[in-house]
Amino acid sequence: MPVEIAYKICKNDTNLVSLYLFQFIAMKEIIGMDKMNKIKNDITILYSNLKETFEEIIKDKKWLDEETKNRIIKKLNSIEFFIPIPEKLDILEVDWEYKFLKIHPDHKYPVIKEILEYFFTLFDYNEYILARALYIQPNAGYNYLFNFIMASLGLLLEPVYGTKFMASLKFGGYGSILAHEILHGYSGRSLKYTEKFNFNDLLTDYSLKNYIKKAECIVNQYDNKTYKDSDFKASGLNTHTENISDNSGIKLAFIAYKKYVEKYGYEKNKMRTFGKYTNDQLFYISWAQYMCEIYKPSKVEYLFFEDSHLPGEMRIENTLKNQEGFAKAFNCKEGSKMNPKDKCEVWRYRKN
Repeated sequence: MPVEIAYKICKNDTNLVSLYLFQFIAMKEIIGMDKMNKIKNDITILYSNLKETFEEIIKDKKWLDEETKNRIIKKLNSIEFFIPIPEKLDILEVDWEYKFLKIHPDHKYPVIKEILEYFFTLFDYNEYILARALYIQPNAGYNYLFNFIMASLGLLLEPVYGTKFMASLKFGGYGSILAHEILHGYSGRSLKYTEKFNFNDLLTDYSLKNYIKKAECIVNQYDNKTYKDSDFKASGLNTHTENISDNSGIKLAFIAYKKYVEKYGYEKNKMRTFGKYTNDQLFYISWAQYMCEIYKPSKVEYLFFEDSHLPGEMRIENTLKNQEGFAKAFNCKEGSKMNPKDKCEVWRYRKN
């Protein structure tokens, strides 16, 4: 094995040890169990609202036949939603486990590997999962093979999320993120899986034909879009699954939010800096805040040539152009840059 590869493997395996301890300390000392449990309860309710709303949307679609609707709803109801928060954080137990970790600078990799493997046998299942994953990183994800969504703690903290945030900020910010991940279950490779490990067509031929027409609108809309003053141009095809999730996710979150407003009413905006904005405007501002990014030139090049995501600015502008709710909230004139007459929609939230 080349030295460079061996070094990388050894480094990654060794990092798992410090990663577990770091995440444990961050959860226990910085965040705290009470706060994490409040977040978990809050997010679980938010996810349920989004899931319920998406089921209503599917039932309403005339371009989907009944067989496809049943498959989609069955898959939706079988999604495993996972927030990686341990039931307890026992520092004495962790201290006991680390007593068995004795690595010397002179140890060769096979010895280190053997020590690490034994070290992880001391963990219970939840501790092992915590040690093997970056659960406090700012991310959320959908796995099409396992049909599950993981909401990591890194995004469940301010400024992205707070249990005391206004509903418009909750739905617009993390609600849109969760909705984005839900929609990943209904595009690209996910269309070949009906449930966990179940490799079958999700859409019938009739529904797939209609879906492709709607997806092509997104592909064509994004294709060859130029990034700022650079020579980088977007590939509508290579980025279409993310673009569909952006456009459809924010729509799903917005209609779920409006349903919440119908039930509980609008909240009074008491924020100083953003006090002049309406609740609906804050919904979109919250989403855009999360999407806003600053890139190094090397990162921009990576996004265009190796990643399925476009730079944040392109995602924000092109997604909001397709949102009638955004145009209405900010009084964008029809035919203007941010409210063009021609819009693309895959999973529409209004009746066909």
